[in-house]
Amino acid sequence: MEKRYLLNENVLFYRGSILDGIIDIERKMDDYLSSYFCSTLIKKNQLNELLFFTERISLDVKRQIFIKIIPLDKPEFLKENSRFLKKFEGLVPHRNIMAHLELFEIEELDDEKLKQCLVFKKYKDGKITPKVYDEKSLNQIKNDIVYVHSRFLDLLQEVPALV
Repeated sequence: MEKRYLLNENVLFYRGSILDGIIDIERKMDDYLSSYFCSTLIKKNQLNELLFFTERISLDVKRQIFIKIIPLDKPEFLKENSRFLKKFEGLVPHRNIMAHLELFEIEELDDEKLKQCLVFKKYKDGKITPKVYDEKSLNQIKNDIVYVHSRFLDLLQEVPALV
């Protein structure tokens, strides 16, 4: 009987669910930032359409803006949610790996334990460094996405309605 490698058989599910979750978080961050910078709904929508909801500004640039603003705008939120920024910032490297790195084929892996994981190829200085995700780490990322997403929803509930 042929050995099955469930994580690799479900790579599209894992990559897709992680990317989709982080995209949703990015849209929540866009909404927060546009509300912060704009005084009217029309201006907010224009800012989103012209800048935030495009590829003109990267997730990382928006993240940098957000992490500078949030301590000034919502220090009490950060006190109550002390893990928020760390978990949020921790998701960005995983998003980049899932979106941009090539996956090792099962046949390329010699270690049987690695064959039970998702192993991505990170090229640096002419060498390949494996980025390994086992089921536990994938579940932790998904839990972090749920946590960060729900905290963004909390933040957005505090944003005053724009006219």
